Amino acid sequence: MVTELSFGPHYPTLLNPLDKTIATTESHYYKYQYFLSVVPTIYSKGNQAALDSIIYSSSRPAHSKNVIFTNQYAATSQSATLPESPYYTPGIFFKYNIEPILLLISEERNSFLSLLIRLVNTVSGVMVTGGWVYQLAGWVGELVRKKRRARSEGVLDGKLSKE
Repeated sequence: MVTELSFGPHYPTLLNPLDKTIATTESHYYKYQYFLSVVPTIYSKGNQAALDSIIYSSSRPAHSKNVIFTNQYAATSQSATLPESPYYTPGIFFKYNIEPILLLISEERNSFLSLLIRLVNTVSGVMVTGGWVYQLAGWVGELVRKKRRARSEGVLDGKLSKE
């Protein structure tokens, strides 16, 4: 049973994949292996200036209540029954790699005015696109009508000239 496994402090939306994991077996010689990929993470809540100063600073600044230095991980597992022998060790094993990337998570809340501007931009974009589609459909329809007229006139002219 893994109650909690983390590589640093928690931030509000962090979900670790092995927390509250339970595995059982009837065998006395059993091996559980977990392969973890650990990713360094910087979490910032609502303070983009603090996050920018961390990103562009050459030294690591002290923790603040709005910026958390932590790690996340992904896990894969493998398990197998072992032969009863002194050469094999049953147990739970964690093998981890620290990935050479940095994940930045920033939670921000925009103003109501920003929401209204985004909504107006979205509605305007839909209306402009709809206008273009309507106009293009009109041009295509007009072109098709001209071709039909030209064919029907050509057929009539051909019939009249043969008679």
